[in-house]
Amino acid sequence: MVGSKQRTGLWLVVALVAAGFVTAACGREAPSKGTERDDGKARQEPAGATLSADKAAPQGAEAPSPAAQGDTAMAKSADEQSRILKDETTLPFNELKLRNDAFAEVEMGVPVGKLTDADKRFLKPLIEAADVIDKLFWTQASTDGLQLKRRFEVDAAREQPNAYDELAHRFVVINAGRFDRLGEMKPFIGTAPKPAGGTFYPTDLTKDEFEKWVADHPSDKAAFTSPYTVIVRDGATLRAVPYSDFYRADLKIVAEKLREAAAYADSPSLQAFLLARAAGCETNDWAAGDAAWVDVTGSRFEVTVGPYEVYEDTLMSYKAAFEIFLTMTDTTLSEQLSTVKAHLDEMEAALPLDEKLRGYKRAPGSPIFAVDLVYSAGDTRAGVQTLAFNLPNDEDVREKKGSKKVLMRNVSDAKFEKILAPIAAAVLVEGQVPLLRKEDYFQHTLLHEIAHGMGPGKITLADGSQTTVSQALKELYPAIEEAKADTLGLLNALFLIDKGFFKEPDRLQTTLATALAGFFRSVRFGAHEAHGKANLAIYGYLAKQGAYTRDAATGRFAVDFDKARAGLTALGRELLNLEAAGDYAGAKAFLDSYAQLTPEVQQALDGLKGVPVDIRPVFTAEGPIRGPSAPVPGEAPVTGGSDAAK
Repeated sequence: MVGSKQRTGLWLVVALVAAGFVTAACGREAPSKGTERDDGKARQEPAGATLSADKAAPQGAEAPSPAAQGDTAMAKSADEQSRILKDETTLPFNELKLRNDAFAEVEMGVPVGKLTDADKRFLKPLIEAADVIDKLFWTQASTDGLQLKRRFEVDAAREQPNAYDELAHRFVVINAGRFDRLGEMKPFIGTAPKPAGGTFYPTDLTKDEFEKWVADHPSDKAAFTSPYTVIVRDGATLRAVPYSDFYRADLKIVAEKLREAAAYADSPSLQAFLLARAAGCETNDWAAGDAAWVDVTGSRFEVTVGPYEVYEDTLMSYKAAFEIFLTMTDTTLSEQLSTVKAHLDEMEAALPLDEKLRGYKRAPGSPIFAVDLVYSAGDTRAGVQTLAFNLPNDEDVREKKGSKKVLMRNVSDAKFEKILAPIAAAVLVEGQVPLLRKEDYFQHTLLHEIAHGMGPGKITLADGSQTTVSQALKELYPAIEEAKADTLGLLNALFLIDKGFFKEPDRLQTTLATALAGFFRSVRFGAHEAHGKANLAIYGYLAKQGAYTRDAATGRFAVDFDKARAGLTALGRELLNLEAAGDYAGAKAFLDSYAQLTPEVQQALDGLKGVPVDIRPVFTAEGPIRGPSAPVPGEAPVTGGSDAAK
């Protein structure tokens, strides 16, 4: 029935499962291993994609125990659990629709006519690799997301889905599981909470237990804190399993596809990166691929693939999630943006950082690329879409090679037009609304990414031990680092204005007004999310400094241009000093003090309910690139029905 969903009571479903009648009662067959792509064609389903740190030994790593093999009984249990879980979608239809509508569908990609046959031969195996990367991320994010997604797909293939199921399926796909990424990761299906460490750790592992184990077993520290290991229980002990072992079956497929694409690469350096990354899938040496990625030049394509960001690991912020970006380079715009590199040393010297804390070093290399996104998968595809990135995150590689900044112009344009412009019209005082400027938004994104590569990376703690900022600040690092990048990005803009690099007479005003509107965009990601929490902290600090003000009569917000520079300088100094000292307690106190959602800000956010929070890309070039698809050998596609996520 459209507009509602009838459910069998959970107690009855459990009883039916226990009695062995669940299949007959539900009138549905067990799922086959294939899944459906968004265009209705069979999609690759990598083997062993539902492994977790609690169950099933690493793919191919060692002989698993009978309880960990994923045998027929376990598969049946997972199927039954997914049936029960699907029927625990309890949101009212209108609420589920509102949450879906928070993500505006936007066609993304490049005109198919710009892709030659050679381009398609190159991109096709990369999109096939992306299928596996996507499943790897879903596996990392939760223990049941893949099974739940498969449940929706199988049911849609067997019977005509109702409107409620279509919305629920779409929202599961948007969030890469059953946890609302804009709603503090609260479940919208079922009641069990999301483990803070995803499946990077045993789901019952606490932060205290992890830290005690490392303290008691110092020889394990490097492996346990590595971004590229999964922590598993082995009887009464804990051990770290390299990604290349734990995800061996899936990474073998990724490596094969990367090598296939490398044969069609249009530049030797791009080929070298793809081959190095393929080798890393098998050896767990991700640093070699990171270094090769920084050196990629002379290609029409910018390909980024691997385990990178640690946002999904909210337990310790150590473990990297898999993702992939397939983009086409805009050479002219890249060259224009790269002119800022001439000022990087000056901007670094101008940082408001205490002199005694400047004992760090990073390589001067800083390639800058403006690109158009053609396709993405994995971590970047879940929830809020990535706008730009500064990689690699490996501090050893940064120290030797520097880092690369990649800005996705078509993503930026879509977010500006669909989200930022209507937000500015609703929240800024009328006199500052005209100061919103698309170029300033894009340039601030660039300066934000440059700022990620500025300041300390490797540090010396008060006790003389060597570490990195991310390991010292643990789960607080993502929010502190994002706040630092936003703040230094604005300070860098003011520096370039003073130097005459930006020549518009009102550039200071347009930069700062656009940034204030951007605060209201980012804080809607949620106070639990790194970017949302960072922007709350920035706003709270600058409001206390008087740089941000609110008109009580209209409820609208403004920048005090006379106070903004001093406020940003003080904020930048505080954030840099926290990172340089590895001050966990100070970082916690800073976030506790300033990252608070005030009633005034909440009131403004409530007035934005008709404005999307983010975009959901529809990749127009995917079909022509992919062509007729076939399932992975030995796996049958889902048959019957049509696409259930529209």
